[in-house]
Amino acid sequence: EDELLRCLSPEKVAGLRQSAGSGREGQLQSAWHSVFRKTQRKLERQHRKQRKDLLKQEKFRSEAYRKMGLDPYLELTES
Repeated sequence: EDELLRCLSPEKVAGLRQSAGSGREGQLQSAWHSVFRKTQRKLERQHRKQRKDLLKQEKFRSEAYRKMGLDPYLELTES
């Protein structure tokens, strides 16, 4: 159900679910910790790229509005 697991392939998630089991003290096995760390880093890289792309699009839009003589921070309204 977690976003960390949704970004993995269904085969990988199925394998992880089969191997899921708690240790003697009810904690996750150490192999799970590495899976979560790797997946977390993957998602962070993906989100960083999305933010970077969004910033580029916003910069392009602002520049286009300035070239048209419009204020990029005001909404365009139809008259």
